[in-house]
Formats: sequence, C-alpha cells, structure tokens
Amino acid sequence: MEVRQCNDYIKETLETYCRFCNPDSAFKVPVKHVIHISEDEFADLNKSKLEYSISITQLRFAIIDINSKKHLVVVGSSNLLVENDCFTPVFIDNVIFLSIAKSLNLNIREGILEADILDSIYPIEEENVGYDVENVAKLFESFMVYEVPEQEVKREPQIKTHIAKILLANQKYLYLPFTSNTINSYVQYYNNSKYDDNIFNSSLAYCWRYCFLDVYRCIEPIFRHLPLSRLKQEIGFQDSIDVLYEKIYNHCGWRPQETSSMEILFTDQYISEELLQKLRSTNIGDSPDENIGKSIYKLRNKIVHHQGFSANIECLLTEEKWNELIGLLIDSLVELRQKIPYDS
Repeated sequence: MEVRQCNDYIKETLETYCRFCNPDSAFKVPVKHVIHISEDEFADLNKSKLEYSISITQLRFAIIDINSKKHLVVVGSSNLLVENDCFTPVFIDNVIFLSIAKSLNLNIREGILEADILDSIYPIEEENVGYDVENVAKLFESFMVYEVPEQEVKREPQIKTHIAKILLANQKYLYLPFTSNTINSYVQYYNNSKYDDNIFNSSLAYCWRYCFLDVYRCIEPIFRHLPLSRLKQEIGFQDSIDVLYEKIYNHCGWRPQETSSMEILFTDQYISEELLQKLRSTNIGDSPDENIGKSIYKLRNKIVHHQGFSANIECLLTEEKWNELIGLLIDSLVELRQKIPYDS
C-alpha cells in the first residue's frame, strides 16, 4: 500500500464530497500530504494489507495486516460492545487511519457539511507537518480497531465466529428481537460447536421462518450421518460421509427418511431429557404425545411447502415462542454434535 495512494484517496474524497455538497465549490486540499508520516511510519504503511472484508447490516468488518500484526476493523460505529479478552483496542494513529481509509474506501461521515471540512482543513498547516489525524478522521465514517492474535483469524470460519459474537452483543444490528436466552444459546453454540454458515445466517435472518429454516439445515446433515457412518466403516470407504452420500444419491436416488430420522434424533439417546421436556413445552405439535422431532419436521414442511401463506406461518407462533424454539433447537444442535461428531 503506497503512502501517496493513501493520501490521494483522502484528498480526492474530501474534494469530491465538497463538490457534491456544493456543485460550484472550487475547494482543493491545499497540501500534498494530508497526513504526514515519518520514515518508520512509511515502512509500516507500505506493508499494510487488507486480508478479509465483509459487510453485514449497517457494519463493515475487515482484517488488515498492519506492521505484521492482525487488526480487526469494524466500520460504522465507535461504541460497540466487544467482549473478547484476546482483542486489544488500538489507538488510531497516522498509519492505522491511512491504512483503513484506503483499504476500506472510507466514506465521509453522514451529516458532515462542506463547512465542517473547511474548518478542519484551514488554516493551512505546514507542508511537512500535515493535518492532525484526529481532525481528519472525524470527517470520515466512524470505526473501531482491535489488534487480534494471528491464530484467531487464520480462517474465515474463525473470523465469522468473532463477527457473530460481536453482532449478538450489539443486538440493534440484528433484525430479529432475540431474547437474552436465545442470544446465550447462540453464544454457547459458537463456544462449543463447529462453525456453520447456516447458524451464522440464522442470526441475521429478517423473519422467524427463515431463521428457523437456517437452524433446521444444520440438523439435516446429521440425518445421513447415522446410517452412512456405519456403512462407511463396513465397506472401508476412505472419503467423507458427504462424498459417500453424494455418490449413493446420484446413482441410487437414496436419501434418509426425514420423519423417522427426526424421531430418532430427538430422543434421550441423543438429547438430554431436560432439553426434550423444554422442547415439548413449546407445544408446536398436533398433540402432546407427538414426538418433538416429528413436530419440528412438520413445522419445517409448513414453511417450505406453503410459501403462499408465509405471512400466516410467521404468526403460527408468538415472538416469545419463536425465541424459545430457536434457542432450544440451537441447544439441541450442541448436544447432537457432542453425541454424534459430524464427519463431513
């Protein structure tokens, strides 16, 4: 990342925004380097590298390597609750600001006026001093920066797990009104189970039925694990269960029976009696004696096969009951994966 490119980006963004606010504006940043940096800072900035970036709801998350250290950047807020002892807040100095501004194409902060920019730029500073980074940074989108251990952000699932926990701790950035119990179920899942994109997506769903379906999709691979793990061992198949399932399905059209599979999974053989009792208390079945696994599968069918009545399906359960069901299903996944280590 070149210093000139970083400073040019700051200048062009400020000048373009002023022209947007006032088409007749002739404003030009009067110095070559908006942010002046030392020789040591120059070396650090040249080694900066954007490694990962994703936008979720109103926030943007990124991993940037600055001076051979990994940094988690969250753009869109400066007061998020981040509960992770491994993350160290970082002071925003010249190198940090320029690296982030250029890497993530920071925009001018909402509500900034041309007059605000002029107040920060004038009076003209000395060419070799530049402007105070704090005065320039306040014109751009707010962000937070944390130094993170490299082993915590080596793979995308690790990064998205940290992002999920940040979002769950700052609920206003989620669409659904999760209760504290539901949020705790999500956090416990991330602490105890293998990362799954479906769980991540469920927490970002904008309606309860899609949230439910995303969680249900995490159960589906376990259906085939039970019969195919035994078959894999018996025939000495060396590849994964997923590959075995694909071969059998492509050649024979076989797939596990979902009703019977759910009825087997949701028994005290795989799920604790305490959790089963809580699931039964949701009363989502047609009768109190119905196997809760079967009831969950029937609710899934109502959503999947009756899209024309999706608005009514959303109202099948109250907000309180949806929260209860989602949280208990996530708890069930934790127990299922402890009893049935999923070999993909």
